[in-house]
Amino acid sequence: MRVADILLPKDKYLWCLHCERVDMRVDWLNNYGYCPYDDCDGSALDAWSWSQVANYNNYPAVPEYDKHYPLYPEEK
Repeated sequence: MRVADILLPKDKYLWCLHCERVDMRVDWLNNYGYCPYDDCDGSALDAWSWSQVANYNNYPAVPEYDKHYPLYPEEK
């Protein structure tokens, strides 16, 4: 078993603390536990469960690819 598989949350989608974007867990695993976005250096320690972030912020259950989802969105 790879270390990334142990460290990463078990959700289907993972949110990255560095770039605040979401990708599938399998893509994180295929990238050795690093954020799959080329312009991001987030690691497995920066991966959060999308379901928790989405629930807290009323984001959709299925995120859009390459969309910025801030942890603390501005009040409107």
